[in-house]
Amino acid sequence: MRRLIVACLVGGLLGAKVAAGAGAGPGPGAGPARTDPLKVLVPVPLRQAARAVAADLQRQSGLAVDADTEAPAALVRRAAGAEAIDVVVLPPSALGPLAGRGRIDAESVRPVARVEVGVAVRAGARLPALGTVEAFRKAVLAARRVAYLDPASGDPVAVHLDGVFEQLQVGDAVRAKAVRVDGGRAADRLATGEADLALQPVSELVGVPGVAYAGPLPEALQFRLAYAGAVASASTRQEDAARFLDALRDPALRRTHGLLPP
Repeated sequence: MRRLIVACLVGGLLGAKVAAGAGAGPGPGAGPARTDPLKVLVPVPLRQAARAVAADLQRQSGLAVDADTEAPAALVRRAAGAEAIDVVVLPPSALGPLAGRGRIDAESVRPVARVEVGVAVRAGARLPALGTVEAFRKAVLAARRVAYLDPASGDPVAVHLDGVFEQLQVGDAVRAKAVRVDGGRAADRLATGEADLALQPVSELVGVPGVAYAGPLPEALQFRLAYAGAVASASTRQEDAARFLDALRDPALRRTHGLLPP
């Protein structure tokens, strides 16, 4: 009996010690949990998709993502500088020089998506005809105010649109009623009543409250941009960065956010 009691006492003490160790957290050899966010640079047309990916990763795995959006020229300057980043998404032609300078891992480059330019109006408004160049010209002239990104920002879509207006010989008329947007969504100006026609990549026009997507520009005036992503060579989050890129390339995500296959 005495031997049984001693055995029970020893077993109980060992069990308590094991339980205490299990609740003590990682041992001295385990690394600390990463609380700093993944730093991502993405162009304006992909910002809604990037935010959706960031929210999904945060919800599914606790991975925090800090996604900054700017025009490609500004992103190139940042990616080429000393800023610590993990992922950058740019036109493929801009990634080559970054790889040459050792700023990105050339082996990590993946095509992400393409964007095309579209037209939107305020929700409830009559959708303009856009099937021909002349129909688009009439829609632009009929609009009270036209919202699009400021070409001075260097945004390639805005620069293209300025050229389209000149081609259609409506440049002066559009500039007189233009609502130039500095880095935001042109569609937001529809919801606030500041404009009744917005021109921007389709990905910036779909899913905006108070806004109705009318359709793409006529093919003769269309402008499409391709984007690819890469992991920064100096990133200490290579696996997390690759996860973000893989999620951004998801076909269902592209469809939801008005993006085209790469």
